Amino acid sequence: MNQRRRITYVDAICGSGKSTTLQHYIKSSLLTNSEAIPPRYLLVMPTHELCGQVREELKDRRVKSYHVDTETEAVNHLVATLENDFEHSVIICTHQCFIHYCYRAEFEPELQNLLKNFSVVTDEIPDAMFGAYIKVQHTDRTEENFPFLEWLEERDGLLFLREDCRDEFYKYWHEKQASGAELKRLLWAIMQGAGLLYEENKHLFAFTASPIIRSVEWAEQFTLLGAGSSRSLFVWTAEHLAKYAVEEAGEHLQPPIERRKHKRVPISLVAVCENRCTLTALQKVFHEHLQEIIQRVPGEFIFATNRDKALCQFTTIGDDILSNSACGERVSMASYGLNHYQHIHNAVFLGCSNLDRDFQGKWRLYGELNGWNVEEFEQKQRAAMNYERCYQFISRTSVRNADTDHPLVFVVPDLATAEYIKEHYFPGAKVECLNFGKVRKKRDTSKGDNTRAEIQKHKAREGANKQVISSQADSLIKISRIWADFFPANTSNQPI
Repeated sequence: MNQRRRITYVDAICGSGKSTTLQHYIKSSLLTNSEAIPPRYLLVMPTHELCGQVREELKDRRVKSYHVDTETEAVNHLVATLENDFEHSVIICTHQCFIHYCYRAEFEPELQNLLKNFSVVTDEIPDAMFGAYIKVQHTDRTEENFPFLEWLEERDGLLFLREDCRDEFYKYWHEKQASGAELKRLLWAIMQGAGLLYEENKHLFAFTASPIIRSVEWAEQFTLLGAGSSRSLFVWTAEHLAKYAVEEAGEHLQPPIERRKHKRVPISLVAVCENRCTLTALQKVFHEHLQEIIQRVPGEFIFATNRDKALCQFTTIGDDILSNSACGERVSMASYGLNHYQHIHNAVFLGCSNLDRDFQGKWRLYGELNGWNVEEFEQKQRAAMNYERCYQFISRTSVRNADTDHPLVFVVPDLATAEYIKEHYFPGAKVECLNFGKVRKKRDTSKGDNTRAEIQKHKAREGANKQVISSQADSLIKISRIWADFFPANTSNQPI
């Protein structure tokens, strides 16, 4: 099997020791390798804070590493490091930095070649899809404002790049006139073979596999570490869109077997909403039920919310009630690997991230036109956006400590999240639903409106009929009067 077209993964719970096992393996490989060119590793982390933490841990193990710790010119900095730095066998950068690197490397072979001696290890699961959804403002000028449309051809409901126009298309993408990050992403996806969903001059929609997935072909090896990685949208995309082989990593990268699953302790998963949680439902919860939720949580807890929005001041209200008035400590939703809360046994996760109906509808149509299993895709999409994020958050607590047997209470947004987390991580957990956040549906008045419309039509017909009858009566009266003028009444009882 071609090593450069294969993804291996390590799927184990948060706190199992995936990163620790990796670091031990890196140190061992560097000590035992006697080749002129030692093995080299590029570690890709979700945040700079986690990059710094891993660098310190490697330093404690006497392994030299280099952290590309800048936001500005990060890609150029990474390029220079990969080119020239043989002092450090381990280079560390963020997901975002590596996405932009691979985005450029697709059309710059020299950047692809820089990865050929590196084993890329991505810690935590990055975004799987890359592209854009553009809503056209001036629909009467769509083809003029987006001239690349003439280089596409229709196949099965989508527009694909014509091979004889690829050079022209690339030149357009490379020019500054194709400005705007969203447009650049859209064009990049099309050049990767994605079809464009183009509707009535109003919408442009195209997505493909993340540039990080493309690095599978350039790096010596590619390994993904993350809870739920085997069933993730990232792995699904690599397998179904990029057509790469996917398999579990060898035992040398697996954490200790006794730590790959959570220890059985009393866990309560308390769902706030019965139906899928929305911001509108959360608004009602924040305005009416936070005190009741606090009463269900025994003692200290960590919590996370959405940011303040026009719909509801989620952060402000959360800080006021959950933090200032209770025993809660706010923790970022993106707290990957930052394990400072293992003394806390409870967590409240009151956040959601849902696509609006229009965007979700475009995804469904796009999936159908591409021949995907749409139900499977949407389930993995919801898991990535909500369920796994919630699990990552509650895993910051003492549940990651294998030595604890303390009862745990986790408040989660909805019943679907609770059932998912129970199925995949806490099979013995107790699930209950508070059934808060129910938003009364607007009464469907269309039936009444239709009935009223029919009544009005009926009345109109009745009125018209009355007018006809009245008009006919008037006509009869007039005719009778004319008749009387010409033929006076016979008062003598003589036959006419």
